[in-house]
Amino acid sequence: MGKCVAYVAAAVVCLGIGALTAGLIVWYTYPQENSSLPSESRTAKCHLAPTTGNTVEGTITLHQRLPTEKVNVSGVITGLKEGKHGFHVHEWGVMGAANGCKDAAGHYNPGGFNHAGPNDTERHVGDLGNIESGQDQTAVVQIEDHVLTLWGLRSVVGRAIVVHADEDDLGRGGHSDSLTTGHAGARVACCTIYLAPEDA
Repeated sequence: MGKCVAYVAAAVVCLGIGALTAGLIVWYTYPQENSSLPSESRTAKCHLAPTTGNTVEGTITLHQRLPTEKVNVSGVITGLKEGKHGFHVHEWGVMGAANGCKDAAGHYNPGGFNHAGPNDTERHVGDLGNIESGQDQTAVVQIEDHVLTLWGLRSVVGRAIVVHADEDDLGRGGHSDSLTTGHAGARVACCTIYLAPEDA
């Protein structure tokens, strides 16, 4: 009788270990399907600093309610010559703009795609198209983007926003750099994206 109980107990333990192992395998294989979505929205900020010879300034706010929703990018930028200007998220954060924002490197492009427009299927994560400044040298930024995210491995937090001197051709201009930078010209301002309180 005692041996029978021992065998049953051993079988239960083995089954328990097997179930635990199987559960861990599923967890690590499909983590996104086994974790609850964050319930709190996220807000990030970016305070633009001008490169040498420019006076471009402004604060950009990024807001995302859930990881599955679009990111709202908003703000007001001043000191920007009238017209359209390339507006992108670049790969690395910057320590000010003293180095001409070169420390930001290229567009944030974890997928390895060609540069394109914000509504294209294949594009850089950082391809946000153009912002437009009026005669008062002020641009109001209001963008909703379905590729940017403030969560996960491809989060843009810690990366840079760069404003360019010229219009982004969205990869369609036929220039030698159209498929990498959109032929958007020099960098006139940049900043590093950081998480901020909701009411900041």
